[in-house]
Amino acid sequence: GEAYTMMPVWLYANDGRYYAVFWSDKYQDFSSYRIDKMENAIMLDQIHDPVRFDPQEWMRKTFHAYTGDADTVTAVFDNSMAQQLFDQFGMDIIISHQVKDRFTASIRTAVTPTLTAWLLQFGDKVHVLKPQSLIDQMIDIADGIQKTYNKKQEAEK
Repeated sequence: GEAYTMMPVWLYANDGRYYAVFWSDKYQDFSSYRIDKMENAIMLDQIHDPVRFDPQEWMRKTFHAYTGDADTVTAVFDNSMAQQLFDQFGMDIIISHQVKDRFTASIRTAVTPTLTAWLLQFGDKVHVLKPQSLIDQMIDIADGIQKTYNKKQEAEK
């Protein structure tokens, strides 16, 4: 419900959703917002100094509009994952090893909760090798799911 005054710098689409990236003088930083979630947007007649914005760098620091620190994520993928990987990350993928049914790829991207969820949806078709912080997040989520279902099964006995 709070009003924001920001300068738009870029529009982009991701996974069927449209986003606007804005510069905030107040926070001295960029942030993105889903356009369909905006209410009562108005254009002001204010002039702003230009702000340097690099769309490629922004995309490396975001995943599904969540920002985070860019890191190199290395994982082993089932060959059936190749199309999803290229659809999600484009050609900025380094494939370093391939065996008959799997390949190892490195991607520079933001490590965010949405990246973790994206990887988890593929189950055993993805095995993250690094960074350790992402591996730890995935293990914590798996442990939490296992505890939830173990409790449920114990309660049903």
